[in-house]
Amino acid sequence: MSELELGALILAVTLVVLLSGLPIAFGLTAVSVGFLYAFQGAGALNAVGRTFLNEISGFALLTIPMFILLG
Repeated sequence: MSELELGALILAVTLVVLLSGLPIAFGLTAVSVGFLYAFQGAGALNAVGRTFLNEISGFALLTIPMFILLG
């Protein structure tokens, strides 16, 4: 499968998922995890959880709840 065909497939699946009424965050997550599993295998799914936890534990995201609580 060429890069152009792969890009068209990802675009088509993303548009179908987003136009189906699924919330954007869940739809984009499903598309990205689905393509990660399809092209990299089940072993690559370990990186999803690790990346998620590393990004959540960042100091910059701590300011969001603080503004809400202090607001």
